This record gives sequence, structure tokens and C-alpha cells, in this order.
Amino acid sequence: MELNRQLIWKLSVIGLILLVLWRVISEPDTISRVLQYTFQLLTPIIMGIAIALLLNTVLSYIEERFHLKRYQGLLIVYITFIGILAISVVTLFPRIYSSLSSLINELPGYIRQIDVFLGEVNNYLRDYNATIAQAIDFSRFEERYSG
Repeated sequence: MELNRQLIWKLSVIGLILLVLWRVISEPDTISRVLQYTFQLLTPIIMGIAIALLLNTVLSYIEERFHLKRYQGLLIVYITFIGILAISVVTLFPRIYSSLSSLINELPGYIRQIDVFLGEVNNYLRDYNATIAQAIDFSRFEERYSG
């Protein structure tokens, strides 16, 4: 009975792997979508691990250098990290806010510039089409293909 369960389990896993492989081979863009989705999911985890390793290294250095207990070093590291994070937020948010404000204020001008540019492109294409229409005698084509 146990042998049958193991066999069914192994065959199910092999079947699942074959199904995934068939899906990947039949639709190549599936690989890029899966990798993109996986990377989006793993980015916060990887960043968290990197921050934890960095803070643990600093914590170990503080413990050895100043002969502190772990909780004392941890308190120092956390306060320092949160302080650096707060200073970064305080200095970056006003810059981001001013950049967004200036973008919003200048957006109508940008839209007008794009509108003028698209109008010029439209006029150029209209003139280009008229020039081509004058250069080509369409009556020959009508006689040949209407018939």
C-alpha cells in the first residue's frame, strides 16, 4: 500500500514537471513572464536579507568593539538605522514633492508643445501625400485594374 502511494506521488510530480515543461516550450514568452513575476516577488525578500546581513555585521562589530550585550548593540544599531532612514526620508521627500509640483505646473506647456509637434507632423504628412498623389498618375492604374 505504501509503495503504491510513493509511486503515485512520484508519477504525479513527474507529470507536473512534464506539464510545466510543455507549457514553457509551447509558449516561449511564458518564461519571461514567470521570471518577471518571480523577480517582483523576490525583490523585497532579497532586500530584506541584504539589510539584515548588513545590520548583523554592524551589530557583531559593535558587540566585539565595545563589549556590549547583544540587546544593547541591537538597540544602538536599530536607532542608528531608523535615524538614517528618517533623515533620508526627510531630505528626499521635499525634493520629490518640488519635482512633482514643477512637473504638474509645466505639464500644460509640455502638452501644448506635443500638440504643436503633432500638428506639424500631420501637415508634413498631408503635404507629402499630396505630392505623391500629384506625382503618380492614378488614371493608368484605374484603367488597368478596373476592368
